Amino acid sequence: MAAVVCALAFAGLAWDVLAHGPISRADPRVESFVVRHRVGWVTDVASSATWIGSSFLLIPLIVVVGGSVLLRHHDWRPLAMLGMGLGGVTVLYYVAKELVDRARPPASDRVGPPFASGSFPSGHTAEAVAVWGVLAILAASIMTGHRWLPVLGAVLIVLVVGVVRVYLGTHWPSDVLSGYALGGAWLGVVAAVTQGLWPRHQRAARSAA
Repeated sequence: MAAVVCALAFAGLAWDVLAHGPISRADPRVESFVVRHRVGWVTDVASSATWIGSSFLLIPLIVVVGGSVLLRHHDWRPLAMLGMGLGGVTVLYYVAKELVDRARPPASDRVGPPFASGSFPSGHTAEAVAVWGVLAILAASIMTGHRWLPVLGAVLIVLVVGVVRVYLGTHWPSDVLSGYALGGAWLGVVAAVTQGLWPRHQRAARSAA
């Protein structure tokens, strides 16, 4: 259900961008407001925080977390789930970028190097939702209490990534919203597939715990 809702939201945002609808028309006003209210130290923090949604950090994170579980517990599923999360969403957003081919915000608004790829959707945001969402699911599955904590942590991380992408002028706000939707749709698919791979008796044991 979550995957379907997110997929529909992504389709609606894509249509709005292609048709120059009200959401995409509001993007320049929001971006201009953000640029006018930048603060030096916040910009420095944002430039560092954007890496938590980058594959340069997420790939080593997947290798460390998934590899550790594989070596210690001989369980390949967390590594496969994380790899599926990042790999699948990366393919999806690259295809969407090519199809929509939306220009990024003007270079004068941008902090950092230019990007050759299209603006829609935000790849950093989509990757953050998929990978940090999977990590939250994995963490919650082995916890016996306070399972909402990893979920809350993942939500905060992806919110920060999205806000930072707009703040740095690398994406329009609707690009970030579409990244959330695309990442959420793929996360739902990954979670559903994982439920099918996970033995029922293990799921029942965790539920009982």
